[in-house]
Order: sequence, then structure tokens, then C-alpha cells
Amino acid sequence: MALTSRILLPTMLLALTAPLGAKRPSNLVEVHGKIECAITSDSKVVVSLIYSGKQKEGTGEENTLDVQGDTFKRQVAFSTFSSNSFLRGDRCGSKPTGVVVRLIAGGGTERDRKKLKVVDDFRYDEAKWTFTVQSDVILRGWCESKCPDRQSKPRANPK
Repeated sequence: MALTSRILLPTMLLALTAPLGAKRPSNLVEVHGKIECAITSDSKVVVSLIYSGKQKEGTGEENTLDVQGDTFKRQVAFSTFSSNSFLRGDRCGSKPTGVVVRLIAGGGTERDRKKLKVVDDFRYDEAKWTFTVQSDVILRGWCESKCPDRQSKPRANPK
């Protein structure tokens, strides 16, 4: 009887602390937009997911978007692992609080960037598990002046 108690009790405690195995699939962040002004064929749009204000850029999920002419669109997946145990409660994975969209010219020069807040700038489709940006993200490349002897300078990024 004592041997059964020594085996049964730790097994029961282990079962109570183990996750129940409930997993939700990955969620998506969908970003779409337009590029104004001239870009080169090797330009790209990079989307970075931000999970906290102290996070260093490039440490979350980051994807390069397809640029087709002057438009881009892409979904970026992020893990929403969720588990539940009787002793530890529900542990839901973190969700991004922000998204940074950058226009990178050939050679790696950043031409423009937009910082978006998930709460303000995205809508959530529960059926598709997707956060979609509410309006096109507008990025500006190197704008050429209509006067042949003048070119515009890159704009400073607003803080």
C-alpha cells in the first residue's frame, strides 16, 4: 500500500501541473499598402512584429513582402500557443502590440517606415484568426521632382 501511495501521489501531482494540450493555431497579421515615388527593382518592404515597447527591432517575427509594381501585401504568422493546467492556470501566448513597416532600397538603405499599433490600426477577424491593417500603408521612396534639374531629398521619418 505504501508503494502504491508513493507512485500514485507524484503521478497525480504531475498530471495536475501538465498542460492539457489545448493549442490554438497561429494567428496572422496582414499588411497591405502602396509605395509612392520611384523605387528600384531590388527594393523591398520589411514587416516586423513588436511585442513590447522595450523590444529591439528585428527580434520578433520579420518578413519581406512582395512588391508588385507599387503595391505590396503579405501575411505574417505568429505563434499563439496556449496551454492550461489546474495549478498554473491559462497561459496564452503573446500577441504583437505593434507592427513596423519599412521600405528598404537596394544596398540596404531605409527610405521610409511606418509604426502601427495593433489596437488602433488593425481589425481582427476571429473566424480567420487574422489582424488586418484597416487602410493601405503608404511608403514613400525617392521622389523625383517634375523639374529635371531638381530631385527631392529623402524625408525625415516622423517620430
